[in-house]
Amino acid sequence: QESGASLLGVHIGSDDDGGSSTQSAASGAHAGPRDGARRGFGRGAGRGLSGFQPSGADVRARRVGGGKEGESDEETAGLRDWHGMRRVRGFSKYSSSARRSWWDAIKERWREVAMWVVLVVLAFLWTFKAHSEHKHVPIKHIRLGHRIRMAASYLADSCSSKGRFRYIARANGMEHHEKGQYDMIRHAWVLSTLASYSLYEPQMEQGAVSSALDDRPAEVEGPLLRSTNLLIKSLHPGANSTVAAPGRLLGALALWEKLDPFKEALRAAAADRLLEAKTTTLTGLRDVDSSLVAGTDHRMEGGWDPPEEPPRLDGRRATLTGAAMALSALTLADRALGGGVLDRRVLRSLGTFIVELQRKDGTFDAYVDVFPREDKSIAPSSFREGTSNHAGLAVYALLLLAKSEGLAPRNAPSAGEGEAGLEWLVPAVRGIMAIGENDRRFRAADLYYRTPADHWTLVAAGELLTGAYFNATNLPEVPGGFFFTDGWGSNEWDPETVAENVREHSTVILNAIQSEFDLIPKTVHPDGKKDVKDGALTLRGEGFLTARRLRGLHAALCALPNLHELRCDDRWCSPEELASQVPIDDARARARLRDRVESTTRRAAEYLVSLQVTHGDNPHRGGFTRAISRMKVQITAQAKDFNMRLNEVRMDTVADVLHALMGARKTILGQPCV
Repeated sequence: QESGASLLGVHIGSDDDGGSSTQSAASGAHAGPRDGARRGFGRGAGRGLSGFQPSGADVRARRVGGGKEGESDEETAGLRDWHGMRRVRGFSKYSSSARRSWWDAIKERWREVAMWVVLVVLAFLWTFKAHSEHKHVPIKHIRLGHRIRMAASYLADSCSSKGRFRYIARANGMEHHEKGQYDMIRHAWVLSTLASYSLYEPQMEQGAVSSALDDRPAEVEGPLLRSTNLLIKSLHPGANSTVAAPGRLLGALALWEKLDPFKEALRAAAADRLLEAKTTTLTGLRDVDSSLVAGTDHRMEGGWDPPEEPPRLDGRRATLTGAAMALSALTLADRALGGGVLDRRVLRSLGTFIVELQRKDGTFDAYVDVFPREDKSIAPSSFREGTSNHAGLAVYALLLLAKSEGLAPRNAPSAGEGEAGLEWLVPAVRGIMAIGENDRRFRAADLYYRTPADHWTLVAAGELLTGAYFNATNLPEVPGGFFFTDGWGSNEWDPETVAENVREHSTVILNAIQSEFDLIPKTVHPDGKKDVKDGALTLRGEGFLTARRLRGLHAALCALPNLHELRCDDRWCSPEELASQVPIDDARARARLRDRVESTTRRAAEYLVSLQVTHGDNPHRGGFTRAISRMKVQITAQAKDFNMRLNEVRMDTVADVLHALMGARKTILGQPCV
């Protein structure tokens, strides 16, 4: 490019203020023959194109070179605009052209620079510490079977040489103030879960392929043996061996604990206030105290039969929940260890204790208290009180015992074969029928009565309906076709009647759980993300309650029919026939309820998975926390306690979630009733 002309036709190289035609001409003469084609746009210069005025946005005056000899950049920094006016460009504060260095600027603003340096150093240290503690491993998808193995490994690894599991801890590694406590009832529940996992692993995980190095079956045989031994050593009769005739109840094994005088005083004061608040005229069944219901040895129609001697606070107590949990755990552990490992007398003694707590109407006493006498050779006095809310657990334990004892096939070769199994099946059926009957009476008498979300009743119902208990070959022939009766013999039920009543009550409980889940407020995010508590079956998102209800839902799925399994007369129903059936009968209503329950179980399983501790360096890896989010309102003491226990990992919570996830995987594999 020649000097004196730019590519845009702008004359360059002139630095004086005038920009006269003489200078333009001289410049043009120097440029040669191209002057006729290009002219400068300075003031006084001719126009190359008539009427053409370039815009400032497209063509800008620019200084490329030239200028007077000896002029510095500072003297020629002013540029001319399109009208010939000088345009002065400001100097940058930190520009080297202003004869200032960066060091001078830093010395003037050293406070701001020092503050930024400190912030950068703190950010670096914070990031380094976060990476060192949490590693920030990218979130990877962990298959459900792997999570189940992780949870089982956590329970198995936490079992000590004495058979105790790690009772409670915090997921963040901090000390828990209850770590020194232990509960044998929860110990039995953990043992039951490990035994169920031992039975689950060969059936569901055989042939499972995973790339994870730690995705392998948990070693639970050793923990099963140690924890089973500890549980058996914790069982004692209600009376010692020096008593001449302790009776079936006090002579049976159970989990006994010492009475706490302070707690008993509070309970007695609360019972007195409740009795004083009640009116003399009872208007409905909802006002009837369970302690006033007839049907026990020390109760009459109108009220209490006062005990012979006042109760003292130096006695012991055994609950129905503890005996039933121990019986179910030991029965499953014996099955998981191959059978024949445990002494059958231990299991039968626990079953006897449960049966002795059953009333004639089929309900169960909640607990029994024994108080020693001065003469140790005389049986201690005992008092059975309360109505148990865990009757479904007792029924489930008796059903497991009946299956382990065996049921008599029809036309058995020996007269006594299988009678032991029927000994436990009869009170189990009587108990589950009483649960449904009491619920129907309360719903009929009280408009505001709500059926409790009793997951143990659903578990017992699933076991009863899917097992071989109601197989015709397992029940002896009796005149009239009836076999099961209540304690008085006034009601008789055949197996079909029992099965239908169990299905009906299971449907009521399922509707109660499903309705409560539907009423939980759901948070809708504008970006389409799910709420962190989406899938929790309770309002606050407790993991153990969600897991228990999920286990009940999985068990009830075995009792509900599939929609495609319904038949029209003697053939399969077509979709058109199913759609035209109006009104929908009970079977089709249950099938549609099954679809809702299956959707709920999937969401609940996803929520429980989010509670698991999966970090590789965490010592509680595989465990499950109590909930996923804190309660926002912390006014009440209950809310403060909930938030304080948010990240605790307790052994029975891990067992609850593990059992629920095993049911979820069975459902995914199409074998929910295995």
